[in-house]
Amino acid sequence: MKSGRWAYFFEPPTWARAQGCHVKAEALGEDYSTAVERAEYVLLPAFDSWRSRGMTDMVPIGIIPGFFDWLVNVFKAHQKWKEIDHKMQRLYEQGLALFAGHLLKDGTRAGSKQIVDFT
Repeated sequence: MKSGRWAYFFEPPTWARAQGCHVKAEALGEDYSTAVERAEYVLLPAFDSWRSRGMTDMVPIGIIPGFFDWLVNVFKAHQKWKEIDHKMQRLYEQGLALFAGHLLKDGTRAGSKQIVDFT
């Protein structure tokens, strides 16, 4: 930037814009980790979906250790989960899914955040 500080920006390739790609260029801000997260989890998947005409949307997203979705899977795989009443399991699953699916201001899901990001 003019001030000498670093800032990040996402811009789809010129050939994609010429072919009508709906993913627009956008400023990602000065925080590197926030910029990378927005690019990797929102913008690049949207670009891949456009490029593959929706075929990449059919591939399930892998679970990454250290993220909230991963923690939920660890919890459900634990022996204690099996000891919980089935009705209570259903309530837990609904609550966890509600929280994990919540869209944040930056457009990402709460479940796609690292556990250390929560306070």
